[in-house]
Parts: sequence; C-alpha cells; structure tokens
Amino acid sequence: MTRRKKTILIGGIIILVIIVAAIILFLVLRAGPAVHAVNGPVDPARDLFDQNGIPAVGDAYLDITAVDVQKSGNQYFMLMQVNGPLPSKTPEKRTYIEWDFMIDADKNPNTGTRWPLISNDIGYDYLVRLGLYDSNLSHEVLNVKANGSSPTNLKYRVIQNVVELTVPDSAIGTTSSFNWTAAVRKYLSGAQPAQPTISDKVPDKGHFSYPTAPASSVLSEFRGTLNGNWTGQVSDGNSNVPAKGTFAVTIDSGGVVQGSFEGAYSGTIVGQVDIDGNLDARGTALRGTSSMVTSWQGKLSRSGSILSGQGNWSGDYASGSFFGNNNTAN
Repeated sequence: MTRRKKTILIGGIIILVIIVAAIILFLVLRAGPAVHAVNGPVDPARDLFDQNGIPAVGDAYLDITAVDVQKSGNQYFMLMQVNGPLPSKTPEKRTYIEWDFMIDADKNPNTGTRWPLISNDIGYDYLVRLGLYDSNLSHEVLNVKANGSSPTNLKYRVIQNVVELTVPDSAIGTTSSFNWTAAVRKYLSGAQPAQPTISDKVPDKGHFSYPTAPASSVLSEFRGTLNGNWTGQVSDGNSNVPAKGTFAVTIDSGGVVQGSFEGAYSGTIVGQVDIDGNLDARGTALRGTSSMVTSWQGKLSRSGSILSGQGNWSGDYASGSFFGNNNTAN
C-alpha cells in the first residue's frame, strides 16, 4: 500500500471516529441527565380509593409506589413513582389526571387548605402538580393561600413510570423545612373538584417532613426484624371463616416498615413506625383472583435486644389480630 493510500485510510478512520463521537454526544445531550432515583417512602400497590374513601380499582399509573423530595442548591426535585408508565393522553375524553405534592410551608395545619381525604392532617399552602387533560400537559405550582392565582410553571420530566418536578425554593415560600403529602387524582367528565373519581395518596395517614429527622436520634430503637403470627375471621357472605398465617417485616432506622404475610391470604405490608412505637401500615391481601386492602395498626416495644409487637388488622370483609416476639433488634 502506498503512502498516499495509507494517509487517506488513516484520515478516513479519524473522520469516522469523529462522526461516531458526535452522534454519541448528540444522543447524550438529547436524553438529558438521568432522572433522580426515587429513594423515599414506599406505598403498597393497589390501594386506590374513590371519592368516599372506599377501596377502588384503577389504572396502574394512578397507583403510587414510592415518593421522594430531594434538594440541590436552591431547587427541590419532587419525585413520584407509580405502578405503570404514564399515558400520553387520557383514555377517556374530557378526563383530568394530576400527580400532586401538597406542601405545608409553615407547618401549621390550621392555615392553607385542609382536605383529609387527600392531604390527611396538613393544611397545604402550595400545590405542586403535573396535570394531564386529554393530551395536554400542565406543570405548575399553585399558591393555595392566594387562591391559586399566578401559577408558577415548572420544569418537569416523565421517565416511564417516574414523574420528576423541579421546584425553585422561591416558588414555595423559600422555606427550608416543610410538611408534605403526595397524591394522584383522576376526574372523569363531570366530576366535582372536591370529589375525584379515583385517587391514591401517600402516606395513608399523617404526613412526611422535609428534611427528614436524623433516624439515629429518633427511631433507631425499633430498628430490626419482627416475625410472628396473624389470625382472624374472613366473611364469605354467609358466615365467618377462620383464617391464620405468619408475617415477617423489617423496620429500618427511619421507621419504614416493609414485609409480607402468608397463610390463608398472602401479600405485602408497607408502613411506618413513629417515635413512640405506633405502627401504621397497609397491605394488599391476595387469594386466587381476589384481593383486598388491609390496614395493620399496632404497637412495638423493645426490651434489651428483643423487639416485640402486637395489634389488629382489618380489611373489607375480614379482621383479626397479630403478634410477634422473640426477635432480635439490630
């Protein structure tokens, strides 16, 4: 091969490398930075409810599975993960869906808007939301105290089943700490603002706080594992049928409870333990093709390295009790 041909060949390879690198750079810039990981509180699947708070069935993108609030510089990233990819348009005409964060900026439940069905025990001052009406998207912060006037538009991203809203701290009162809840609401045509057709919320009771209190100083006493037994009665429409099984949960240093139960019914348990050891959790019980949402309420205690707990559970057509003991706390 002559020197001229070698030079042409090398030049061609260099040009090809430059073109490939440019294409890769273009694709990276087009995709943008990776979505923030949703590392916050989790929520059990299939725990939707209607305008009266009665368990209901709905699409996966209405079902919250996890939420998170993070901060970088002077902006917050509010993240919500749902059980399925968000649609590009609503399946029904003249339908409105919104994925919400309710912010109680002054941490005073007696100011702002009180709506126990959706926002539990807070009085929220700001509503951060991504809305979808037919195929039209909105992404904004509403100042509820100012009756929602002059909403602030937000940057947002939807990555499959994750919503990310970028919120300047100035849009929520430049506060460095606040209480918050999150929800998804769907309104079919004709539904009134205070009566969403179907919803999900997190937490199911109470609220979250930002920033989260250091776990080591608040909830480490109840960190560990809890295994035990559950018993109860399930109605078959004519009589009550005895049911029983076992359960196993872990409690992390932030008081987050995650686990499962087995037996006549099986499913998941997700919830929270507060500083006093009060357990508030929800579960989804499955048996064959039937399912029901269950509530688990109880009390944990610790003696030395032994973690114990007991309480009651209930569902649409069942109720009973649970007890766990002789479990080593971490």
